[in-house]
Formats: sequence, structure tokens, C-alpha cells
Amino acid sequence: MGFKRVRCAIVTYHAGPPTVNEIRNVCGEAYTSEFLNTPACTSSNCHGLYLHLASSKSSAIKAVNDNPITPVQDLPQLTSTAVDTCSEIWRSQIPEELPAWLSIPESASDLYTSNEYYYLAGRLIANGIVNANNCESRGLRSNGYTNECGHELAKPVVLYWQNQFDQDIFNAARESGISAVLLKRLFAQESQFWPGKSPSEEQIEYNLGQITELGVDTLFIWNPAYYKGFCSLILSESACSKDYMRLNFTERALLRAH
Repeated sequence: MGFKRVRCAIVTYHAGPPTVNEIRNVCGEAYTSEFLNTPACTSSNCHGLYLHLASSKSSAIKAVNDNPITPVQDLPQLTSTAVDTCSEIWRSQIPEELPAWLSIPESASDLYTSNEYYYLAGRLIANGIVNANNCESRGLRSNGYTNECGHELAKPVVLYWQNQFDQDIFNAARESGISAVLLKRLFAQESQFWPGKSPSEEQIEYNLGQITELGVDTLFIWNPAYYKGFCSLILSESACSKDYMRLNFTERALLRAH
């Protein structure tokens, strides 16, 4: 075909070519801008980024060498529906419309929620962010959740709190390719957006995703580049020149604690 190379591959879960937002989320802003500014190929010597249907399971943006390929804007005839590996393994069909938790929001404001979180309300009261001293038991139940009085007083702050991380979640989703809606729902399930630590029966869990110390160990071992970047914020240059598992017990504990 004369393609130079694949710049990035996009798996779609709907009929037709990927949308501009899907291209941007997977390929990044630079490639998306270059692709959108590539004119239609009308000669045998085309340059730029073009959409190529790699298979019935995916579409890919490829650079062209000497064969005309029409950009995605002029390919309405592409009607194949992608099938992901999980569907094949579990012999399940992809629904015509994706569930809400896999939707791709246009902006961080699309992540706005107004849910009631009794645990979050309890943490806000217990840490002095919300004053519920006029409520019975200061608005708290014995399990740390709020009673009805405390919950009513905490409602405005709970509404603000659950949405204050939306831009960060949106940015992280674009960088990782993970659904922003899924990320926010995960944080809601794990911590109700309270970033403090909470003790479980077996170990301490931290932050919005409630990661454990074993989870941090796994992250630093699995992703050396992330470890190197994070380590330099906490430890000395000489310490961070070592692999994570070559740090002493105290140094590893300091990294996990942050």
C-alpha cells in the first residue's frame, strides 16, 4: 500500500470511522491537529496523516507514501463495527449504544454529578470542614457516616467536593485512554472522593482510588519511568539512581507514604 508507518491505532465500538474526540483521546492533540489539517489526497504523492481501515476490528491512522487515501471526513461508507477481544472471549455482543460508564465526555463539565455521599459527608464533618455541632452526636453516627441532620448541613459541600476533581480526572483519562466516567465512578465507589486514608480489616488504603502499600509497590516495579519521576520528588538523586527494589526499607516506605 505504500504506507510509511502507523502513527496510532484506534479501536472503535460503533459503526463508521472514529470521531474527532476519539482520535484526540487516543492519538493526542498533535496528531489530531496534523490529521485535521491534512488535505484530501488527489494525487499519487500524498503527505500527512490519513485514516486507514486496518481490519473489521479496528481503524488506524497511517502516514501515506505514494498511494491516495481519502481522509476520515470523506469516508461515510465505512460501516464495520469493531469487536473487542473481551467480547470474543466471553461470546457476548457489544450493545448498539455503549453504557454510560464508557462514554467519552466532551469536557470536564460533563462529569458533573450531584450524588449523596454519607461517608464523604461524615469525613467533612469529622475533619472540621463542615460544622454540625448543633446536630445530635455532632451529625455523626458511630460508623463515621452522617445522621440525617449532619447530612443536610453537609450537602452543599458534598456537591462541591465530588466535582472539584473533574478536570484532573478528565486530563488523566485523555492521557491514559481510560474512560473519564469510569474513573470518576471508580473513585466514588472506592472513597466517595475523600482522599484520606481509611483502615480496612487487613491494611491501610490511601487516596481517591484507595490504593494499598502493596499496590504502590507493584506500580513502582511495573512502571520504572513513573517510579523515577516520582522518586526525584521525595528522595535524593543518588537514591533514585537505584531501582525501586534496591532502595532500603526506609526509603521505600517514604515513597509509599507519599
